[in-house]
Amino acid sequence: MTLKQLLDEIRELSDKIHQDYGLLQFYRRQSNAISGPVYGERIHTQPSGKAPFEKWVLKALDKEMEIKDEEAKLDDLKLKATNSLEKLEDKEMALAIMYRHISFMTYDEIMGAMHLSRSSVYRLLDDAKPAIDFLEV
Repeated sequence: MTLKQLLDEIRELSDKIHQDYGLLQFYRRQSNAISGPVYGERIHTQPSGKAPFEKWVLKALDKEMEIKDEEAKLDDLKLKATNSLEKLEDKEMALAIMYRHISFMTYDEIMGAMHLSRSSVYRLLDDAKPAIDFLEV
C-alpha cells in the first residue's frame, strides 16, 4: 500500500465519521420528539407496546458504537501514516504533509504553524506529490 492510498483512506473515513455524526444528531432529535395522541380517527390495530421514540434511541446507540469503532480505526491509520512520513529525509516536507493530509489543515493554517509564506507551502506540498505517490507504508 502506498502512502497516497493510505491518505485517501484516511480522508474517506474522516468524511464518513463526519456524516455519521450528522445522522446521530438526527436520531437524537427524533428520539426527543414524542408524538401526541391523534384525535378523530379510530385505530384498528393492536398497540405495539413500544414507545414511539424507542427505535430512534436504539438507532442512536448503534450509531454511537459505530462512530467509536471508526474513530479508533482512523487513529490507527493516522499513526501508520505518521510513522511512514517520519522516514522521509525532508522533515519540513513530512510536517507539511502531516498538517495537510492527516490534520486536514488549510494552507493558511499551515503557513501560520510552520512560519512559511504561501508560495513556500504550495511548493513544499507540490514537491511532496512524488513522495506521497510512491512511498510504501
